[in-house]
Amino acid sequence: MKRIILLLLIIAGAGTAGAQDLQTVIAKSSNALKLDIRQRFSNLYTSGHFIMTGTEARIPFNVLQAKPDKLRIETTVFGFKAIQTYDGITAWSLTPTQGMEAVKTDVRDMEFIAAATSIDGPFSVNKNNKYVLEYLGSDLYQEKPVEIISWTSDTERLKYYISSDSWLVDAVRYEYRKNGAWYSMEYRIKSYSDFMGSLFPREVAAVVNGVEMLSLFITDLKIVDQIDMKRFGKPSFM
Repeated sequence: MKRIILLLLIIAGAGTAGAQDLQTVIAKSSNALKLDIRQRFSNLYTSGHFIMTGTEARIPFNVLQAKPDKLRIETTVFGFKAIQTYDGITAWSLTPTQGMEAVKTDVRDMEFIAAATSIDGPFSVNKNNKYVLEYLGSDLYQEKPVEIISWTSDTERLKYYISSDSWLVDAVRYEYRKNGAWYSMEYRIKSYSDFMGSLFPREVAAVVNGVEMLSLFITDLKIVDQIDMKRFGKPSFM
């Protein structure tokens, strides 16, 4: 939250109409989500299940997070556990189909998940200061009026679609350039739940390149007092 406040002060000093719009949207969205409450959460444990589009299988998952962007994601598919970790620098994947040894993976997906699900909320993660925060104006998203804010670099865009009515985030869209074309991943937030006074997504649809791939249902959130930081490093089934 301190970073958000500092950002607002910097923007306020810019004195442009666009900056004023950015400041206003961030302030209203932060207030709607009650982001100020989250500054006392250092670590968070999330559990739930997801359903792949076109199936009825409920696949359990849990996510362990530590500020600012450390992640550990565990899923269980047909009795087999898969683990993905990200320590803010390196991403790892461990699945039975790939063998019993974890392998390094592209950090881009995990950076997106870390930014989109940050404990501190939207607008808080600017990895390696490589993005510029911009207000892109008003538009329609899923036929509803929204305000769009984006972290932008030459090859990546992380867009937040913020409801013009509730000021909650309706979706987070990550766009990246690869081989001369733009690709996208997107989280559509269908509903929220209250956790200790702050709003967190409860039901989310994951969309890849315009196709809805799965629906996630978050059933439990817990604050974790202490975490062994090694859990965000190279995973093992041992």
